[in-house]
This record gives sequence, C-alpha cells and structure tokens, in this order.
Amino acid sequence: MKYRSVIFFIAIIFSLFCSVSFSDTTAVPFLGAPVGARNIGLGGSGVALTDRAVVAWWNPSALALLKRQEFQSTYFYDYFDNRHLYANYVLPILGLGTFGLSVFSTNSEDILYVETPLQQGARPVSDKTFSYAAGYWLLSYGQQLIEQLYIGLSYKFIYQELYDERSTGSGFDIGFMYIPSANWQIGVNFQNFIPLDVVWDTSDTYREEVPLNVKIGTVIDFDQYLISIDFDFSEDKLTWHGGIEYWLIDYLALRAGLEEDAYSVGSTFRYDIAYIDLSITKYNYDLINDLLFKTSLGFLGW
Repeated sequence: MKYRSVIFFIAIIFSLFCSVSFSDTTAVPFLGAPVGARNIGLGGSGVALTDRAVVAWWNPSALALLKRQEFQSTYFYDYFDNRHLYANYVLPILGLGTFGLSVFSTNSEDILYVETPLQQGARPVSDKTFSYAAGYWLLSYGQQLIEQLYIGLSYKFIYQELYDERSTGSGFDIGFMYIPSANWQIGVNFQNFIPLDVVWDTSDTYREEVPLNVKIGTVIDFDQYLISIDFDFSEDKLTWHGGIEYWLIDYLALRAGLEEDAYSVGSTFRYDIAYIDLSITKYNYDLINDLLFKTSLGFLGW
C-alpha cells in the first residue's frame, strides 16, 4: 500500500507538471503574498506544514489533517503603509472532509493623482487623491485520497478597485500532501492551476493574466523542533525558502527563516487553544531599510 501511494503521488505531480505552462505575465501580485506570521518567520515556507488553519492558502490538501474547527487572522501594515488583513476558518465534517473559508483584503488611501503619467514632467495634483482596494475570497476543501496521500482544492474569487475602475476574476488551486512517515511530510500546491484572467470594467475590457505558481516543499518534524523547506516555480523562475522552529517549552516557540532576498525571525506564545504568532522580516532591497512586523492570532480546535 505504501509503494502504491508513492507511485500514485509521483504520477499525479508529473502529469500536472507536463500539462501546465508558465506565463511571463505578472498581475495581481497580492495573490502571491504569503500569509501567516508563523510561515513568514519560517522564511516564507509552509507548503508541507499540516497544522494551523492557514494551510488553506499554503496547501488545501493539508486541511484533511485538521480534525477540529480552527480560526486564524493576520493583520499588518507593509512598507508603504498599505493595510493587509487575512482571516480564515476551518470546519471538519465527519465523513465529508474538511472545509475552509478564507478572506484577504488590502487597501491604500490618499494616493496622489497624476494628470498625465505617460508624459515627461507629469506632476501629482496635490488636491486630488484616490484609493486602491483589493482582495480575494478562498473556498477550500481537503480529503484523504488513499493511505498516506491527501488532495485539496481551492476556489478563489478576486477583486480590485482602482480610482473608479473595478476588476474581478476567479480561479482554482489544487494541492497534494504525501506523508511517508510520522515525522516527514511532502507537499505540492499548484496555485492558479486553471488559467485565471482578471477583467477590468474599462471601455476596452482590459484583461490581465495571473500566472501559475507551483510550490513544492517538505517538512521534517520531531515534535520539539521542525525544519521547513520550500521551492517556488513561477514564470520560469525558481525561488527557495526555508526555516527552523524550536519549542523551548510547551507554550513558547522560536523560529528563524531565510529566503532569496530576505531573512526573518519569529515566535509563538500559546495558551490552551489560543496562540499568537509574531514575525520580523528584513528584506535585502536598497529602497527598503525598515523591518516588517506581522502578527497572527488563532484558536486551535474547540
């Protein structure tokens, strides 16, 4: 049975890789922004993690491993004072699988309006501003496929509002989780697996294509500590993420992570079913010198 799971897992991943194509178009960048302060503290990795409600975004197949209802939310400001909110709820139903509902929103206000952005010497009109708002709804489902192998699917509906224009679009993610042993997990998530077009309601019906992003990762978990490593394939580009987490005592964990252009640290404070995750990230960009703080609040099963 174990070997059948391995062969089935490899066959599925190989078939999906052969059937998809990568786009060189980037649109709706907030869709790829990682969520969850714990995952950020692990260097932006987590496609093979199998706990916390936030797995609905990282890999919907991991939902099948959550046996109690859970809730988690993340709120933070980015470097440009844009507000971000992510919240999700997970509900297992005996005999049917596990369902998840996630909401993400971001907005920026008081953006200075520019009269002629394509002409040289254009200047902002100081007495005229506009706002930008965007987000998505994510409906997810996870279920066991065969022994040691799990499958998950997410439907996403996205929206953007810029000045007096609006865009909408929808798409699907499909994820798989293979668990060879009690302390080893392997996860794969095909984000935007079905081609996702974002359509603006302008006079010429402008379209943007959201590219496929494939996340592959593994986690080695020894209860007191774990190691998480991810690889992202998007637009013919490979990026990596990794981190380590260590539980000092039952209610306090520390973690550190590293990725291609940033490093991060974080911690978790847990009491009974409630927990708070904290992360601090430093990006290696010349234009960004500040630290980015993220906080997640959650409740583990009740």
